[in-house]
Amino acid sequence: MITGLLGIIAPVFLLAGAGFLWQRRGLPFDQAFITRLVIDLCAPALVIVLLAGSDLSLDAFAGFALQVLAALAVMGVVAAVLARRHADPRMHWVALVFPNTANMGMPLCLLAFGEPGLVYATVYYTVTSLVHFTLGVSLVAEAANAWRASLKTPLIWATLLGLLLMAMDVTLPTWVANSLKLLGQPTIPLMLFTLGVSLARLPWAELFRRVDVGLERLLVGAIAAAVIVWVFQPEGVVRGVLVLETLMPSAIFNYLLAARFGRHLPGVTAIVAWSTVMVFLLLPWLLYWLLPVAGQGANP
Repeated sequence: MITGLLGIIAPVFLLAGAGFLWQRRGLPFDQAFITRLVIDLCAPALVIVLLAGSDLSLDAFAGFALQVLAALAVMGVVAAVLARRHADPRMHWVALVFPNTANMGMPLCLLAFGEPGLVYATVYYTVTSLVHFTLGVSLVAEAANAWRASLKTPLIWATLLGLLLMAMDVTLPTWVANSLKLLGQPTIPLMLFTLGVSLARLPWAELFRRVDVGLERLLVGAIAAAVIVWVFQPEGVVRGVLVLETLMPSAIFNYLLAARFGRHLPGVTAIVAWSTVMVFLLLPWLLYWLLPVAGQGANP
């Protein structure tokens, strides 16, 4: 079990740590370019080839998507109670509700549950992103038409294309599948490396008095995960991915949103920073509990 856990956790720590040290040393890293490359090109290629070659049925996809929406709804209710006491309730609510399902969640689900885990993690990320880029951005930007930006997200269209190929049982030509696999391979390592760079750029010296908001994010995720497991009774990899993704720290995109629209930045920064640290510390226990339940990875 210990060897299995180490095989999952070590790559996450090492790649994110490499990005953290890279940034701390002041080495060049165009985060905007890399992020766009991953989200707009590499990840869509990976999603298409995964969904097209997956045994996941449309019914299974719809059922899992419903559980993700239910998790977001529960997180939204709990976050609404907690956000009222903060300086910027809307921004705080967004930061508490939307977890880091991409940079941290997808690599962890792949390492813990294999390719099936990555498929479900991709569905979780896609559904969350749709809500994040519509409702979340609209609340932060205070603009009714902010949701239109989501229609320009290639990953959403790639997911729809992958689902169409899956529903029609289309087998991609070998040269297309191999090209997409090759293009999608950098996705996971670049996500983790960029996570480390992003963490290194946070103003840690200003954050030591705001540990409590990191605990708020963990509380929101834990309550939602408990409710979803109790109501839907998911099993195996589905349960593992649902719980793991729901418990992820606040998305770094929330920090970028706050900076972009001039919201209350200190509170959001503290949520992102401390929730990430706390989840890293809890990972061994969390995976020790989830892996046997999912029947994957580090079984004794």
